[in-house]
Amino acid sequence: MSNRKKKKSRTLCILILLCVICGGAYLCVHGYMSSKNKTDEDSQAEEVSSEQLLSETTDDATKISYKKGDETIVLVKENDTWKWQADKNCPIDQTKVSDMLSVFASTEATKKIADNEENNAEYGLDQPSLTATLTLKDKSTVSYQVGIAAIGSSDGYYVSVSGKEGVYLAPVTVYSPFQYSEQQLVSIEDAPEITSDYIYNVAVKKGTDTVFAVKSKDSDYVITSPYKEQVEADSDNISTLLSGYTAYSFTENVDYAGKNLSKYGLDHPAYTVEVKYYEAVEEEVESEDSDTTASTTTKKGDKKTFTLSIGDKDKDGNYYVQMSGSLSVYLMSESSVTALIDVDAFSVVETAPVSIDLTSVKKITFKTEDKTYTMTADAKDADETESDDSEESVYNATFNGKDMDDETATSLYSKLTALEYKKEIEGKEKGQSKVLSIKIEYGDKSQYSKTIVINTLDSDYDQIINDQVSAFAVDKRVVDELITELEKI
Repeated sequence: MSNRKKKKSRTLCILILLCVICGGAYLCVHGYMSSKNKTDEDSQAEEVSSEQLLSETTDDATKISYKKGDETIVLVKENDTWKWQADKNCPIDQTKVSDMLSVFASTEATKKIADNEENNAEYGLDQPSLTATLTLKDKSTVSYQVGIAAIGSSDGYYVSVSGKEGVYLAPVTVYSPFQYSEQQLVSIEDAPEITSDYIYNVAVKKGTDTVFAVKSKDSDYVITSPYKEQVEADSDNISTLLSGYTAYSFTENVDYAGKNLSKYGLDHPAYTVEVKYYEAVEEEVESEDSDTTASTTTKKGDKKTFTLSIGDKDKDGNYYVQMSGSLSVYLMSESSVTALIDVDAFSVVETAPVSIDLTSVKKITFKTEDKTYTMTADAKDADETESDDSEESVYNATFNGKDMDDETATSLYSKLTALEYKKEIEGKEKGQSKVLSIKIEYGDKSQYSKTIVINTLDSDYDQIINDQVSAFAVDKRVVDELITELEKI
């Protein structure tokens, strides 16, 4: 290689090396500056986060006004109560007003976005979504404007405050207490507190007709409508149903004076729900142990009645309702009202008319079309069953005067208790010829007995009449199996 070529090659290597060094230096400097800028930004954000955007003494407040879109709402304070300036008789939810005051009392910036307000449109502050103003006793005011929500951030909204330069990012609480319309600020009365165990009567009326009713009887409940006779209710299902009549949720007070009920269909309600209950009263129970704190218990107090009238629907499908003793007309969601008025009575019926313990029975008489069968089943005393023989009978059971073994007695009993209501008998359906009658006599001191009559209904079901209750049908196959069991024995 010539000396000239060697020089050119050396020069090229030196130039490449210089480029690498300069590039590395640039990256180091750029990284340092970026890190420094980020540190400066974080430091600035941390510093601004402690800055109070609003810190007014709200005890001196006399007026709150806020504008959302085309609606401006003005509230004034009179005798320590906030009122709607347009109608001072209208009851206002004081808790919602307190939430508004808390914004003016203490709101901190998350960070400062801009030092001036030259680019307000960028933050939605040229046409604010909310402008809120607080007036104090000395007539001074403080106000702020809310722009758009920060994009890609859950930190809140862009805000500008009177008397402060710049645009800030503030928490969502600067907007949320002012989201209410005038109507939504009207206070809602509390429905009475009702304990489901203390309900002793519920009636649902459609117009003037009772479509469902249940009442307590001794320690149980009976359904008195829509059936002609009183029908025993299933204890678990009726308990679940009654719990739905303990709480009432209203979404809005649409007319606090209730002067024109026909406007809401409440002059002649479409439905009426009436709940009769005992007021729950708490009382202190002293402990026998002097070192133990006294506890409280709840007992039944005075009888009370709560009535809810249900009228028309609004455009969104909510119902207009009115509580007894109140002038106000409220809105209640369709699902909440439906749960009260659309009751499937059969779903709370005790469907097992023969849910007896064999040991409590003294005598059962079965009558088919042409035969009579008599069964007795007295439980043996304990000293009669102390034998180690596992085959020892636990019943003194007879069938038509002859001894029955436990297996046969239990089998017949299981066929008897399999008789269950499977459906309601609709309209004027009525059973025809008698298939079977059953008289059950109990061995307790009351000498109580019950009679069950089964009549043919159609190809799949038989009507069952249980002590005058004739509204239900049983599976024909279950009846046939019981009769077959009787004939087999």
